[in-house]
Amino acid sequence: METAADRFFQATEIIVLLAEHCDTRTLGRLCQTNRFLYSYTTPILWRNIDLLNFSLRQKEAKFAHQFLRLQQRSRYVRSLKIESELLSIFNDNIFDTEERPEWLPETEGAEDCRIAHFPPFTRLTHLVVSSGEHYVCDRIATALNSIDFRCLVRAIGSLSKLKHLDVHFVPSRESWSTAFRTLFICCPESVESLMLKPSRGGSTRYGFSLEPQEDDLDWDDGPIVLQLRPLPCLKKLILPIFMLIYGPHYTHMLQYCPNLETLEFVFLEPDFDNIIEALTPAVHQYCKHLRHVYVRQRTLREGDGKMAKFLEELPTPLETIYFEHFRPNQFHGLKMFQRHTETLKDIRFLDMEYILGPMVQEILTKCPNLERLQLRTVDDERASGTQLQFLVAEKWASERIRHLELGVRLDRFDAKDPHYRRKAHSRYSDKDNERWEALEKLYRQIGSLTQLEVLAMSPIGGCGTTALPQLMTLGDGAPNRKAYLSWLSELKNLREVDGMVRIHHSEIADTFTKAEGTWIAQNWTKLKRIGFLDYKPQKPKRVRGPGAEALNHLIKLKPQIDLRTREIINIDDFALDEVPRPDEYMPGMWEMEY
Repeated sequence: METAADRFFQATEIIVLLAEHCDTRTLGRLCQTNRFLYSYTTPILWRNIDLLNFSLRQKEAKFAHQFLRLQQRSRYVRSLKIESELLSIFNDNIFDTEERPEWLPETEGAEDCRIAHFPPFTRLTHLVVSSGEHYVCDRIATALNSIDFRCLVRAIGSLSKLKHLDVHFVPSRESWSTAFRTLFICCPESVESLMLKPSRGGSTRYGFSLEPQEDDLDWDDGPIVLQLRPLPCLKKLILPIFMLIYGPHYTHMLQYCPNLETLEFVFLEPDFDNIIEALTPAVHQYCKHLRHVYVRQRTLREGDGKMAKFLEELPTPLETIYFEHFRPNQFHGLKMFQRHTETLKDIRFLDMEYILGPMVQEILTKCPNLERLQLRTVDDERASGTQLQFLVAEKWASERIRHLELGVRLDRFDAKDPHYRRKAHSRYSDKDNERWEALEKLYRQIGSLTQLEVLAMSPIGGCGTTALPQLMTLGDGAPNRKAYLSWLSELKNLREVDGMVRIHHSEIADTFTKAEGTWIAQNWTKLKRIGFLDYKPQKPKRVRGPGAEALNHLIKLKPQIDLRTREIINIDDFALDEVPRPDEYMPGMWEMEY
């Protein structure tokens, strides 16, 4: 008699679907259950291999067996992240027999000392190679030059199904531009994204040669043969900008990228805008489908006006403009957007020196397709938010905004008593009435964004508050007190609120009660995070201190909610070859795939 278990195991599609959601430990246990599960879960277990942060010195014995099995299971691998040292070992026979690590198999005869052509990974679609810091033995420190680079070039050239290539390895700083061009030319036509960057901490003191010498282990393989051809599938390209790179190096490459959609500039050193000027004609001529531009840099630069002019003069309308450490100019700050207002969907300026009110007004009132707006200033005394008058001057053009992060500059109220503790008989001054009218316009604009998922607005400047006045309260019934939380009842897709709800501020502590917590649980059903508390590594299960009763009531109604603000991540803490953490809930179009 056929049982339910028998019918389940016959539905192999369900088994594969469930296995794809298991972690590595669970997949390993499933592989050991029986031969049937082994045959379906083993390809998933070996699909994505990450060896970037592996210390061979510490885990050599434990890792050896699995590293050798990687060759046997290589037909299953689709994504491989590996250090260049391990790549050399995997390609085998970089070392002489006497100097090989104990866990590598012995070889005999010169005919065995040849570099492999990477044939096992013919199905690989995603390759990340990084120059690591874990040397297996002293010999490898000097092996990472010509042989290692030629091995990498031959490997990449043989991967006919490769789609994403990320190489953080270069033999030397002086020959980096030649290495970049060589790796670019050897890419297969299937490549869709190409990220080649100088690696931090790598073996940058060694040069390389594309032609092996007679005493090299890959002498029998002959010189590297390169063939220039277009890369029709290439959609994303990262161009590092530093002292030893010249505009013609990149101009020559761009003509082989006819369908490029995303272009990223990584400024490793400041003030090299001559490269941007040299690139501008080539981008205009060859990049007819460019839609996304990213600019990453470590510090504020005086030449941001030239980068803004580059964006302004682009012949194709953009959908994404991303900037790190931006110093806006009153003229270029407006002109760079006016060319692309009809098509812009994603605008992110992180760690700006200051925010120009007219620039924000131009974005909000002239971009009908805008979906994401992040304007974040540097954390110092010069930082300024957008004045309220620019936010409410006109109706916002886009109702599709899903992510809104913005600092708002508010003036102090004339009244001596805080507005949330006003007495019933008191009256507002004419100036205060004007301020409340402007705030109500802003709140109506926010409340009309029915697709909003992230709301992170906070007062900046000398307003004496970290909360948007009365926005997070339903009111206590006292006359002459305002309350606007109910105006946000249409934000059914809201997943995160931050920046304006710190419980340590007296207004939030006084006005946020159990009634507000109940309202949030009933109206914002998709809410995952609301930043009442400062970030701590451990998610709180119970709150003590100001507002504890209301916050614990909210936790009881929504047990999965996180009351911490997002972890503060300083861009300066990232090396430019690392990836900022993507939003955990936004769709793939928002992810910066480095």
